[in-house]
Amino acid sequence: PTDLEGKSITGPYGPAPIVYAGNFTSTLGAADPQCLQPFAPGVFTGQIVVCDRGGNGRVAKSDNVLAGGAGGFVLANDQASGDSLSADAYALPGVHLSYADGVTLKSWIAAGGVTTATVRGTQSDVNSAYG
Repeated sequence: PTDLEGKSITGPYGPAPIVYAGNFTSTLGAADPQCLQPFAPGVFTGQIVVCDRGGNGRVAKSDNVLAGGAGGFVLANDQASGDSLSADAYALPGVHLSYADGVTLKSWIAAGGVTTATVRGTQSDVNSAYG
């Protein structure tokens, strides 16, 4: 897909393979698309992992994929959250996407083939004129 814009306050990562957490098993013993529990070490090998919003804290989701070896993180809003985005400090480079962009991204991943992405990171603009 074209570049997707979101929010965060983390650094950059990638390019790296991007995967959907719902295709992996967490310590719940089942697929965990919301990244509700930590993933076991070695489940991921530096991929950017997409998690669905809901069920637990936004930042906790990044902790859970980092535990499994992820290198980056994408939080995809649920439909109820729509376009509401938060700039969070995740445990690893990450970005928060709208519901529509999350659907686009997950559809692209599901289509297969080479799925590589980059988290561009946040650029700070510090200026005393901002107050």
